Amino acid sequence: MARIVAQRSKQCAVGEGDAPSAVTRRSAGQAADLADAPVTALALPGLLPVAMSMALELEHPICDCFYLSAAAQKDTYVVTADRRFFEKTTSRPALADRVKLLGG
Repeated sequence: MARIVAQRSKQCAVGEGDAPSAVTRRSAGQAADLADAPVTALALPGLLPVAMSMALELEHPICDCFYLSAAAQKDTYVVTADRRFFEKTTSRPALADRVKLLGG
């Protein structure tokens, strides 16, 4: 989620009427919302074997597959804006319910 906040901050279009401080305030608000999110730390070594297997099977970067591995371990799903990742996972029955497309 922190990566999404950072990307959104970079993607924020600053119009002629927008001051850079307005973008900074929006980013600070998003970071505050994230701070209240229910977050649990997971050990990466425990996720590595499954994440590596998923990365190889999907031919996709392992960083996203760590999230996918964690979602499988916790019986939940990953939310992503990456349509390519979403399509790769939904085409596999074992992973179809593990990834939700942001805004989709």
